[in-house]
Amino acid sequence: MASSLRGVGLLLIGIVIGMIIGVWWLAPRLNGTIIRFESATNPIASPSVPTITPNQAPMPSATSPASPSNSASPTPSATIQATASLTSSGDLKLDLLAAVNRERQQTNCEALVFDSRLQSIAQAHADDMAQHEKIDHVGSDGRSYSQRLEAVGYQFIRRGENISAWFATPIKVVAQWMDEPVDGPHRANITNCAYRHVGIGLAYVGDHPYWVLDMAEPKP
Repeated sequence: MASSLRGVGLLLIGIVIGMIIGVWWLAPRLNGTIIRFESATNPIASPSVPTITPNQAPMPSATSPASPSNSASPTPSATIQATASLTSSGDLKLDLLAAVNRERQQTNCEALVFDSRLQSIAQAHADDMAQHEKIDHVGSDGRSYSQRLEAVGYQFIRRGENISAWFATPIKVVAQWMDEPVDGPHRANITNCAYRHVGIGLAYVGDHPYWVLDMAEPKP
């Protein structure tokens, strides 16, 4: 028993002496270097997520049709099919004018005639309403019909504007405007014999039309 204890003691003494020698040999070679031991993996680190800047985001194509995909992508806004002029709009504007003038004839008013300035602001306002999908006499820039007339240099004594949406044909649009009491604002505009000039705007969002009928009496 005593010999066993003596052997264990000698072993421990040998280990201590070996450690002292090892430190004595290693210390000059470290030369002030600090050694850190870290785990190969960090259990609390979150996975790296790539940052996407606005310039990296995929942009929808204005001309190519969207391909089927399960991934989320920006939804392109509704395409606006705006009619830019009388010649490119087919007969719809002319048909609307003819329907309006038939109603004016019932009250012995002279037929309205197109004016290029009224035509430009009527079409611009139709485009604006379609773009914002909103029916309003005030444009998205905050201007009223009177201010739009002033902006194109049309000096007027009086003016009236009818607007509408969802009615696909000129006949239905005029019928809606005329389906009012005699002093109703839309009906009164159409049957006001003082008006001489007209501009008609038409724009689409999908299959839904937006109509603008601008009428005015110019100053002499």
